[in-house]
Amino acid sequence: MENASAKIYLRDDFTRKDGTKPVYLRLTIGSKVRKYSLGVSAKEDNWDKKNSRVKRGDIKHLNKNLTIESNLKKAEDIIFQFKIERKAISFHEFETLYNVVGDKSTKSFIEFALKEIETDYSNKGSYDTYRTRKSAIKKVKDFANKDLNFEDITYDFLKKLDSYMIGQGNSQTSRVRILKTIKTFINRAITHGLAKENAVNSYKYKDKCGVREYLTAEEVKRLNELLGKPETESTIKRALIPFLFSCYTGIRYKDICNLRHKNILKVEGDGKIHTFIRFTMHKTKEVQEIPLNSKAVNLLPRKTFDEDRVFRVYTNQPQNRYLKDAAKLAEIKKRITFHCSRHTFATLLLGSSVPVETVSKLLGHQDLQTTLIYAKVLPESKINAVTLLDNL
Repeated sequence: MENASAKIYLRDDFTRKDGTKPVYLRLTIGSKVRKYSLGVSAKEDNWDKKNSRVKRGDIKHLNKNLTIESNLKKAEDIIFQFKIERKAISFHEFETLYNVVGDKSTKSFIEFALKEIETDYSNKGSYDTYRTRKSAIKKVKDFANKDLNFEDITYDFLKKLDSYMIGQGNSQTSRVRILKTIKTFINRAITHGLAKENAVNSYKYKDKCGVREYLTAEEVKRLNELLGKPETESTIKRALIPFLFSCYTGIRYKDICNLRHKNILKVEGDGKIHTFIRFTMHKTKEVQEIPLNSKAVNLLPRKTFDEDRVFRVYTNQPQNRYLKDAAKLAEIKKRITFHCSRHTFATLLLGSSVPVETVSKLLGHQDLQTTLIYAKVLPESKINAVTLLDNL
C-alpha cells in the first residue's frame, strides 16, 4: 500500500492581477502528485511558509486560514480512513470524497467551475485551455449577474445566454466553446454528486467548424521568393522564416517560440544525414518527432548553444502584422496569421495524397477526426477524385 500525504502550499509560479498567489493542497500518493486549488490567495509577504498559513497582515487572514484548515483536515481525514481500513487510496477515490464530503452545500456553478479550472492548470494543464475556460465562465457570470447555482442552468437559461452572446457579437465558434465549457463542468459536478442533470445535453447547438485558411503550393513558393529578395525588409524576413518553417513542419506558434537548438537532431541512415526535431508540444505535453525536408533545413540558422532558441520570433500581434505585409507584397489575397502555416502543412500533404493517418501523426493529433477536418477544405482534392473517372 503506497503512502499518501497532504500538504498546503503557496503557488510561486503564478501571480494574480491583485499581486496575490493562489493557495493549493498538494496530494502525494507514492511518487505521484496532484494539486488542488483552495479558492483563496495571499501575497507572498503575507504567507507563513513554515506553518502554511496566512499572516495577520492580510485583513481576511481569519477566513482564509479557516478555509485552509478545513480543507487540510478533510484531506487528512480521508487519508486516515483509508489507512485504518488498510486500503490503497487512488486519486479518483480521494477526489470523489474530497469534493463531496462536507461540500454538499456547495451549489455555486461559478465557484465550482473556477476551482476545477485552477486545479486542471496546476496539474500541468495547458495555459491556453486555462485562459479560454476562465474567459467562458466570466462571460456566463457577467450574463447571470449573480451567483449562479447548478439548478439555475436550465434549457431556458441557455437559450437566453445564447441570445445574449449573439447580441454581444460573439461568433458561433465562441458561443459553442462557452456552451461546451458549461457542459464539461456540469458533468464533473454530476460525478461529484453536486448536480443532478445537465441541461446542455438537451440544448441543441450546431458545432460549426470555422474557416481554416491555408496557402497553396504556389503561394508558399511566392513567399519563399520574397524571403530571398535582397530588397525585402528585414522585419518581414524575420516574420517569414519561422512561418515558412511551420509550413514545412506543421508545428504551432508556441512550439516554434520554444524550439531550442538541442531539439534539432541529426541521424545517419541509408548513407544520408537525416535531420528532425524532437520536442514536447506545449498544448498536449506529448513528445513529438518531425523529420525535416530540405526546405525546412535551409531555414535553420547556424547552431549556437544547445539552450539557445532557434528562431527570433515576434510576439503574436507584430508577427501577424508583418505576415499581412508579406502576403500583400507576394500578391496573396488571403488573411494570413501564423496558425495558417499549420493548416497549410496539413492541406498540402493531404492534397499530395499522403495518408490521413500519417498527417495526423505529424500534426500530433490525438483524434483522427480532428485531422479529417482539413480534408473538408480541399476542393481541388474533390476535383482530382472525380477526374479519375475520365480514365475509366
